[in-house]
Amino acid sequence: SKGGFLVDEFEQIFSDIFLRKTDYYKKIVKALINGPKDQAEICEFLGIDRHGRISEYLEELNLAGFISVDFTWDLKTW
Repeated sequence: SKGGFLVDEFEQIFSDIFLRKTDYYKKIVKALINGPKDQAEICEFLGIDRHGRISEYLEELNLAGFISVDFTWDLKTW
């Protein structure tokens, strides 16, 4: 709740971990708020090309515990 003890903790921790790219990482997390997406869907949400550093950013968010990888698969496509 507003004015609570840990209200600003997320901002401080997130900024400390991701430093100058904080806003970009936040956009990736916001892309995943309503449920899982694959990398192509995240790129579409962000309006960026699929190549570049997006894989690294996703891996760093995963390692930091802000997102997790969903290893689901479908027999039809396997």
